[in-house]
Amino acid sequence: AWLLPAGFPASCDPQVGPYMFWRSVQYAFGGAISVLTTRSLLTSLGVAKAYAGETSAAINWVIKDGAGRMGRALFARIGGRSLDDKAKQWRLLGDGLMFAGAVGELSTSMLPQLFLPIACAANVAKNMAVVAASATRAPIYRTFALQNNLADITAKGESIANLSDVVGTAFGILLTRSKRVSTFPAFALLSAGYLISSRLEVATVQLPYFNKARLGLAIDEYLRSGTVPSIKEINAREPMLPWNPKYLRTTR
Repeated sequence: AWLLPAGFPASCDPQVGPYMFWRSVQYAFGGAISVLTTRSLLTSLGVAKAYAGETSAAINWVIKDGAGRMGRALFARIGGRSLDDKAKQWRLLGDGLMFAGAVGELSTSMLPQLFLPIACAANVAKNMAVVAASATRAPIYRTFALQNNLADITAKGESIANLSDVVGTAFGILLTRSKRVSTFPAFALLSAGYLISSRLEVATVQLPYFNKARLGLAIDEYLRSGTVPSIKEINAREPMLPWNPKYLRTTR
């Protein structure tokens, strides 16, 4: 009960349950993935240290983190107001960037001589994903709040996510200690679970206001049948990729 908002379920929209479930599943997969990618980074850095020395290895790690911070600033500039209008699309894009960053970090163990450029690119992608997740969190959580309890829902949602991340991290540690588990097949399976749960998480969100795509779909349906689709119907039909031809057709 301590992970549920006060007054649940009356204080929250019903969609909060499925959303939090898939969000927790996604974070569990993400926690396990982070163990594999961190091991790859440290392995690659250890090899680089053997060739270039401890000071050079430490500088590479600091530069990697600095590049990630630049990625955050860049993404905030790119997203702008569209982070509100296309919250679900940006959320999915952010998860895709997180996956791309994880792939980059994992590849450093195979190319330790290219640790710095690969790790920097991977960290830029992951930090852009963090901004996408944090920026789109408010529009989504605001939809769940029925009793002026946005802060409570946000706190409980993040607590659930962090707890799931810890569980996933523990599972990832068990995987890395097992001699029967190969890193790359395990990473592929975990990544598939991460991306699928991310898509299912976003699919549970029913935003009750129009953006260009949802407005276009509503107008098309009204002109065709004389009826206005429900919030659930129009959210289910909204394309999740901004470059989807259907999305472009409804936003001209």
